Amino acid sequence: MVLVDTSVWSLFLRRPVPEPHRAVEVLKQLLEDDQALVAGLVYQELLSGLRSNKQFEELSEVLGGFTLVLADREDHRLAARYHGTCSRHGVQGSSFDLLLCAMAYRRGLPILTTDRDFDYYARHVPVRLLPYAEG
Repeated sequence: MVLVDTSVWSLFLRRPVPEPHRAVEVLKQLLEDDQALVAGLVYQELLSGLRSNKQFEELSEVLGGFTLVLADREDHRLAARYHGTCSRHGVQGSSFDLLLCAMAYRRGLPILTTDRDFDYYARHVPVRLLPYAEG
């Protein structure tokens, strides 16, 4: 199982034709193998970016078919700890990103993302990123 970040879902879902990107190909394979997970915060972020009620309802229905992973108190606590760790090393992390890192770590899951900020986090906190070769 893999937690898929907003950056990859956006490439895959929000455009009429998915952009050619290796991460999208990896996501397609994860979907085929029923291995893609949606974090609650990613679900909310994807829906928050929509302009029309029709788009909102359509995407909500599409995402409704995926397993939703929700953060708990310990995830938030660990994310706050990660924020402090990153800050001490000069890395400014978003609360959102670090919560996703904490959720993934506590569940033993890698993250699929195109957001390069996660590369910096991974230098200081124990998060695994699913590798893919851009091409």
